[in-house]
Amino acid sequence: MRKICLLILMVMFLLSLAACKSETVKLHCDGENCDNLVEVKAEKDNIPDEDWVVFCQNCADNVLDD
Repeated sequence: MRKICLLILMVMFLLSLAACKSETVKLHCDGENCDNLVEVKAEKDNIPDEDWVVFCQNCADNVLDD
């Protein structure tokens, strides 16, 4: 009986971990004359879209240096 209960608890635990998985979304860099794609990890309830302002690493370094 204990083994069955442990098995059920493990299955429930694994299912709960799978439900919390984050998604990776690819967005275009908003830097000037830049066509790079930026991968953004997001939770299911807060998925970014093209309205977000994102920069690739090169453009971010250029913008922050100014």
